[in-house]
Amino acid sequence: MFPFAFAGLVFSYLVTPLNKSDEVLLAFTIFVMCLAVYITKGLVHNHLDVSHSDDHSSEKPATGAAQTPPDNRNGQEEKKENDIEAVGAPTETTGLLSDKNMTAGGAIVPKRASRMERRNIKFTRKQYIIYVTCCFLGGMLCGWIGIGVEKVTFFLLTYFHDVDVIAAGLSSITMTGWLSFFAFLLH
Repeated sequence: MFPFAFAGLVFSYLVTPLNKSDEVLLAFTIFVMCLAVYITKGLVHNHLDVSHSDDHSSEKPATGAAQTPPDNRNGQEEKKENDIEAVGAPTETTGLLSDKNMTAGGAIVPKRASRMERRNIKFTRKQYIIYVTCCFLGGMLCGWIGIGVEKVTFFLLTYFHDVDVIAAGLSSITMTGWLSFFAFLLH
């Protein structure tokens, strides 16, 4: 997505330079406030991945979750049942104060794919258009006020693709660093 953010940066410098940026700062402030609400809600309701490990092999299914015997070859239907686990009642491995039990009692939460699967992003046509547009606008923000694209890409990665917070943050900040370098050269 860097080429589109870079195109937005160049566009903001050459085609639409700002003389007064109060409206842009106001729009950016509103966007950052919405992003703060998104992050807070994601952390409170455990929607954002902030785990530090990718090892799910030691986890046992929660009480009430369907278990598929290892030699079962029926496939998809039973696999989907295993992808959902009941949350609320403590199990042998989770305990009373685990992150999984911090959601509303008895809620059903789908298991997340492994971290490597979530980092292997595949775009639909609609998502690609959204990414291109948002990265272009984020590049324009970076050209006008020096920051912006990292917040846009962080939101896109965590919202559409459930990428873990660390990977999304590092990818976003790296893109901002490269854009800042080219902005320095253009300025």
